Amino acid sequence: LHQLRCLFLQRNALTKIENLHGLNSLVQLDLSENAIRMVEGLSHLKQLTTLNLSKNALRDADSINHLRECVTLTSIDLTKNDLAGDGVIECLTSIPKLSSLNMDGNPVVSK
Repeated sequence: LHQLRCLFLQRNALTKIENLHGLNSLVQLDLSENAIRMVEGLSHLKQLTTLNLSKNALRDADSINHLRECVTLTSIDLTKNDLAGDGVIECLTSIPKLSSLNMDGNPVVSK
């Protein structure tokens, strides 16, 4: 699996991001339509550019704060979570290479 570049784990009732060590070539990761409450365990994926976390259970800046450490990300989909509160946008704007962000369906963008 060391050569794996794309991993699609949508609709698996996952509650946690784990066991991705050794996937050093991973470029795209789809974790949409799960029950993930906290983004974690991704910063070691040094090739990861595209991340889909739409339709999960992310609620606030603390739940996505780990994304700040994912410096290679260029595209993130956070559609239809429950993201709200101070710090959410600030957290995302601190990701240096981020060029595409989808936040539709979150309270933070409906203010």
